[in-house]
Amino acid sequence: MIERIVVVLTVVGVCAGTGYAGLTATGDVTPADPATWTDATSVYVGQTGTGAVDITAGDTTDAYAAHVGDESGASGEVTVDGAGSSWDIVYPLRVGDEGDGLLTITNGGTVSSGSMNYVGRMAGSTGEVNIDGAGSSWTHDGHIWIGESGQGEVNVTNGGSFVSYHSDAGTMVMFGLYADSVGSITVDGPGSTWTGDAGTGLSVGVWGSGTLSITNGGSVALGGLSSSIGLYAGSTNVATVDGTGSLLDLQGSLSVGSGTLNVTDGGQVDVGRSLITRLGAASEIHFDNGSVEAGALYAAPGQLTGAGIVNAHGLASDLDLVFDSVDDLTQTFIWDDLPGQDVTVNLDVDGQGGLGAGHDGVGSMTIASGMDVTSVEGIIGYNAGSNGAVTVDGSGSAWRNDVELTVGWEGAATLTISDDALVTVGSWGLTIDENSDGDSFVNMRDGGMLALRGNADDSLEDFLDLIEGTDAIRYWDGAAEDWAPLIGATYGEDYTLEYMTEGELQYFTVLTVSASDDPGITDGDLDDDGDADADDIDLLCANMGGDLDPYDLNEDGVVDEDDMIFHIEMLVEWDNGVDSGVGTYQGDFNLDGVVNATDLQILKGNFGQVAAAVPEPLTMGLLSLGGLALLRRR
Repeated sequence: MIERIVVVLTVVGVCAGTGYAGLTATGDVTPADPATWTDATSVYVGQTGTGAVDITAGDTTDAYAAHVGDESGASGEVTVDGAGSSWDIVYPLRVGDEGDGLLTITNGGTVSSGSMNYVGRMAGSTGEVNIDGAGSSWTHDGHIWIGESGQGEVNVTNGGSFVSYHSDAGTMVMFGLYADSVGSITVDGPGSTWTGDAGTGLSVGVWGSGTLSITNGGSVALGGLSSSIGLYAGSTNVATVDGTGSLLDLQGSLSVGSGTLNVTDGGQVDVGRSLITRLGAASEIHFDNGSVEAGALYAAPGQLTGAGIVNAHGLASDLDLVFDSVDDLTQTFIWDDLPGQDVTVNLDVDGQGGLGAGHDGVGSMTIASGMDVTSVEGIIGYNAGSNGAVTVDGSGSAWRNDVELTVGWEGAATLTISDDALVTVGSWGLTIDENSDGDSFVNMRDGGMLALRGNADDSLEDFLDLIEGTDAIRYWDGAAEDWAPLIGATYGEDYTLEYMTEGELQYFTVLTVSASDDPGITDGDLDDDGDADADDIDLLCANMGGDLDPYDLNEDGVVDEDDMIFHIEMLVEWDNGVDSGVGTYQGDFNLDGVVNATDLQILKGNFGQVAAAVPEPLTMGLLSLGGLALLRRR
């Protein structure tokens, strides 16, 4: 008799404390009474038929796993409404498993769930989650698929919040996972948010189709996992950030593959690491009065359309990037070659982004005149069909890659380190010719130094073991007058290795290649007459589009005006009667080391002259450089 009294009192206490009046169920619901659900209960709302559950009036209930619209043909609906009303699910929440599911969270209601969540899981299913109103939220731990094989959508409106976090491994939110699937997330209006901790990221369309819409002041802020729009080719994917106050903020990288990122009407995109276009013409970043802030921009100019602004701390593209005594670490580029294109790229190299050359086409980067440049990472020859060339030349000139450097990812690439310049690569190391197709090299000569992290000075083989990909490091073989594999060079004569135990290169092994005697690249004396002067510029001008050797001075695979610029800025000899040196400026027609009113008068005086009438040293090649100076990048 005593035991029966205790049991009755316990049950009455639970009922009074939970307020079951706000928990109601109709139709196909298992277990039928939400008041009996616990964190060990597997719940089905619409398992084979039609079912609905309301959680209101500040009441709460639990579940171990929840299926809303479970089997094909079934339909389930759950509403969580009002402040204090909540549904806490230990493991997965599936809205539209094989059937049709709808979850509505309004007026301060809350839902929490564990890992492996789905909205529109199987082919033929539909799932929809609406989070509406201030205080209304869905918080999930672990991966979630919005449209795995079916159709799924999540809508966050009027101050609602969608929260992603990870308690174990990282959390990815993926929309449109498999072929023919469709997934979307909309975050609309001031105060409407989708937030995630440091271990979160998003993928808008994997093999299927995905849409992310951030509008009217909505905000999405996720963590450091790499995110993507259109991960694989063949699907249509769109992310739109539209309206003043609308924000997409990602701590990690964002790659735009088979899809478009729209930044319009005052929308803002912040990418902590790199913003990357991956699939050529299939990748687009479109602006209409929007702006982007990125650790680095890896894109071809033609992939940025419309009118907008990019502020980046690093850049790898299809252009000629120069850091020297003329061009410092802060530069501005205007990309306006396409109809309607007016994109301003403000570059501020402060060591917080990556650098490189050759994204989809031909690009180069030159570090000279003692410039010391630091980047998080380096990438040369990014996409298939690209050709990137980086030259680090001269004493004091350095390119320091804090994490990694890739010379040839899917494209062709050349890194040349010469004349006592230094390149360093940090903890993740150096990769040469990632796809091993034989088109990427590191060329070293005249005291050029390559420093890799690790103790590997016992032999060249040990040093090469620090490198991923191929061992394609070459030195200038004077006897053969060509680049040759370093493995055939002589230690102590052509190169040395030293493990540093102190100083700025402590814990690095430094490869120094001393071999030289390159007549075309070392001194710019293309006609072998003992000096590098205007005659060599004319010889180069006459060979435009011709033989690469020895006229392809910047080693980008083509002989063009960029080689003339390289020669005049890096190799030509100047003398003003008091001082002399190597490397001057475009427009220095009398080769005295400065561009001034004298050069302007020379240009005026020789305007329209034919080659035979132009006095020394004012050959036609030098005069053409005056025109190049006017056309040089902005």
